[in-house]
Amino acid sequence: MSAGGGRPPLAGGARGALALLVFALLTALAAGGAAAALDLAEADGRPGLGLEDIRRRFGGDPAGSALVRRLAGPDGAHVADPIRRAGLLEWALAPGRPDFDAAAHRAAFEAEWAAVVGRDCRPCHGPDAARPLLRYADLEPYLAPPVGPPFRRLAARTARILGLGSLLLLAAAALGVAAGFRGGRPPAILVGPAAAGLLVEEAGVWAVRLTGAGAVLVPAGALLAAGGLVLLLLAALRGLLLPPPDRNRSR
Repeated sequence: MSAGGGRPPLAGGARGALALLVFALLTALAAGGAAAALDLAEADGRPGLGLEDIRRRFGGDPAGSALVRRLAGPDGAHVADPIRRAGLLEWALAPGRPDFDAAAHRAAFEAEWAAVVGRDCRPCHGPDAARPLLRYADLEPYLAPPVGPPFRRLAARTARILGLGSLLLLAAAALGVAAGFRGGRPPAILVGPAAAGLLVEEAGVWAVRLTGAGAVLVPAGALLAAGGLVLLLLAALRGLLLPPPDRNRSR
């Protein structure tokens, strides 16, 4: 028992092992955050990570309909005239725009693009094909832009993030308690912002499905969660690496 009647100080070997564990958690946190950021940065097809990446990953890509992907890929070469191919692609992009007019879109197809599709797509998608794509009604299912990840997949992601984040916070708080939290900061002060950040981030992920403005909540919550967790782990690391205070000298 220490002179002050508190917990006995940790042995040097135990402090070193716990310090290594804290360092491993910090490294894993940094590596996981970097991997998630790099993966998310590819969502809009442009370099860098921005709010548009978040909107497209969780709210859907307005230019990501099946028909757009086909026309922009190798299948687009079946429309021999590059000018007509570009025009057809522009027509296929319209359903993802806020000012989309379904009646005008159908009329434009009948007036201009039905003949092109009928000529260039008939060899593979004629009336006797397994997937005929000659009429507007045939194309309609392939024109709808995706609306983001399915509900079950997004719910599984939220459960995974909140579950793993909570376990990591509890582990960091326990390490902090073992280290003594020098400076008198109780774990709750540092755990609180990190836990709030996890909730804000996941709320943003779901909000993006309703409005693109919700994308700003995702990085704000992620920074709050990561910042609180890093501070918690650094406080624990400081307490483990610095020598324990000599309470007898303060008397």
